[in-house]
Amino acid sequence: MSNPALPARTIVRSILVPATFSPLFGLAVKLVRYLPLLALLLLCRAPVAAQDTELTPEQMLDRYLHFPDQREAVRPKLLALGADKLAELIRGYPRPPAPEVGEHKFETECPDGFKRPYWVTIPADYDAAKPAALLVCLHGGVMAAPVDSSVAIMRWYNKYIGARENPRPIVTLAASADCYGTWMNAAWWRDAGRQNILHFIRQAKLRLNIDPERVYITGFSDGGSGTLSMAFNSPDVFAGYQPMCGDPVIPPTDGVMHAYTNLKGANIHAFNGAKDPIYPGKEVEKLYREANKQGASIDWFIHPTAGHDWGDPDEIFPVQLGFLDQWVRPAVPDSIDWTADRALTGRRCWISIDECGELTKAQNKAKKPVALRTGYRIDLGIKAPATQGPPAEDAIVGKVDKDSVAEKMGIKDGDQVVKCDGQDVKTFADVRMLLSQKHGGDDISLTVERAGEIHTYTGTIPKPVKLPVGRIQAKRASTISVEVYDVKRFSVWVTRDMLSAKGELTIKLNKSKVFDGKVEADAGVILDEFTRTGDREPLYVARVQIDVAEALGK
Repeated sequence: MSNPALPARTIVRSILVPATFSPLFGLAVKLVRYLPLLALLLLCRAPVAAQDTELTPEQMLDRYLHFPDQREAVRPKLLALGADKLAELIRGYPRPPAPEVGEHKFETECPDGFKRPYWVTIPADYDAAKPAALLVCLHGGVMAAPVDSSVAIMRWYNKYIGARENPRPIVTLAASADCYGTWMNAAWWRDAGRQNILHFIRQAKLRLNIDPERVYITGFSDGGSGTLSMAFNSPDVFAGYQPMCGDPVIPPTDGVMHAYTNLKGANIHAFNGAKDPIYPGKEVEKLYREANKQGASIDWFIHPTAGHDWGDPDEIFPVQLGFLDQWVRPAVPDSIDWTADRALTGRRCWISIDECGELTKAQNKAKKPVALRTGYRIDLGIKAPATQGPPAEDAIVGKVDKDSVAEKMGIKDGDQVVKCDGQDVKTFADVRMLLSQKHGGDDISLTVERAGEIHTYTGTIPKPVKLPVGRIQAKRASTISVEVYDVKRFSVWVTRDMLSAKGELTIKLNKSKVFDGKVEADAGVILDEFTRTGDREPLYVARVQIDVAEALGK
């Protein structure tokens, strides 16, 4: 299925379905104006055929971005261009005509396979020739909130954005989790939820001229906790974080590893209410203090009269925006301290933990990691049917994840769940409520209706698997210096500035030289980085991977 972020139909939509009604004459003028570009983009999206050998490099790159099933065929041709020509091609990759000033609704297929809407507001001072900041807004109530909940946060920020002194344009984006319809893994702090957020950002960068050094994220309640989770896991993407009424230990309640030390260097301004009955400000403040003791630099404000809300908007939002105007991302920090338990969350800018595992005492020179895991919420591996509208009232199984608890029990796509542990259920919300009372190791039964027949299946909820946790501490100067703790393999992602005049790089591990040689720009890395970030200026141009045991000869 094609990604509608930048196909020709998106361009048509921005012309044919603007935020406000346009007269037919104005519509015709726009169609004539953009006809050449429309023709080019429509050609790019023609079905793959024998004449693919005649595609231009621009068309091949377009296919690679928007047709994942065609990447295997197109990739060798793009890599054959070489690193320099590919980088030049990416720099010139065209954007569609900018939407009109105002709020726009778009739709995209997220990495987890579900289509979700997102909203973008183009400010009056947006200039397509100049990079603008991007503020991503996350809604609360990920389990049951309407898909457009983030729009309210976005509109509050928009109310004050134009009133700033000496303003710089800020594009705002309201994201949607829609966990109610797509199961718990889409929560902002889960792997799939974080990948969905990054996907929305890539879509904005492909559509608009966004400054990669000035991307920010905010959210309320669960959105605030999700904002903190992005700080724990994706600090190379954002210049700053503004969690409102969130809690830094909500994300680890799903058994997902987080570490306070990962917040080092992140610009965070948190807001909580002293009278918040859900996350009391004074209790959350203790967590912020503990995080700062471990190296974080969280700035917070506990509003004395606010509850689970943001208090007086005239007081709060101008202050929030003041921080945004100051924060800029340190794209290539001089030092990195990073903790992870898997490759998916193992990267921090120019260093990545590719594999964790037990090392010897002599090999472990970095400080021992301190991981946060405060609970475990059950996920059976059942997803509701993919839908563009409200979730179905009945608990009909849309998809069963491979190797999941549900698959092992015998649950199949299309089953309708009618009982959980013998109790009647009507919706997946009912199922999740019962699951919240279960623990790892407990037995569970699901009764389903299938083709008019009733079947009951039983299984056992597995205990959470604690993956080995690794920590890497690195510094860069004329030499890259690295120390690790239970990291079996790591990578240095190379920028051109890291190389000497002769194009050489030196890496030391535990003060022993483990790499010393010339590094050539790699077209594969450049292409993957563009696909990952949506940034047109290639920052990382090569990758050097180190096997710790092999490098140290032990």
